[in-house]
Amino acid sequence: MKSGNFLRHFLPKGPSGKSLLTVFLFLYLLLPGHDIYHAWAGTSAPLRVSAWVKGHTEAKTEPLALEITVTPADTSKGYVEIKAAMRVEIRTNTPYIVDFEPLPAPFEGLLVSGMGNEFHIERTGGFITREPEGTREAKVYLLGFKFVLARDAVPGRYPITDLLNIGPWGP
Repeated sequence: MKSGNFLRHFLPKGPSGKSLLTVFLFLYLLLPGHDIYHAWAGTSAPLRVSAWVKGHTEAKTEPLALEITVTPADTSKGYVEIKAAMRVEIRTNTPYIVDFEPLPAPFEGLLVSGMGNEFHIERTGGFITREPEGTREAKVYLLGFKFVLARDAVPGRYPITDLLNIGPWGP
């Protein structure tokens, strides 16, 4: 019996038709300490990395007025205006939403100023969306509110609590 025949009988062929001895020899040469390993280890290839930053919105609200006093003069003109009603501090890296809760009676609507534009909020509530300002620093807004009164509004004191919520907008 020849030695070549001996190896042929005990080393089966792999999926590509090569003997398993050839495959093991090739893998052995790739181990550290062999010239082939050092030749391949010195090569380089371009690598592209991308990252996705999760959106984060942090907001603090500080109401500067906790109640509204409606006078007879206010009922005749149809609204009560508070020029500095709430201080809002927002730090975000994503678009955000300012969600206004429904208004209690006797209020029919709300005009919000202090964020660049004036926004109208219905009695049933509403929301506005904003883009981040492009800075990592917190952006502070001093909001003014003009509460639109119902026609049958009665003079008196009305609490304003939990008027708005702020959070990230979108997925």
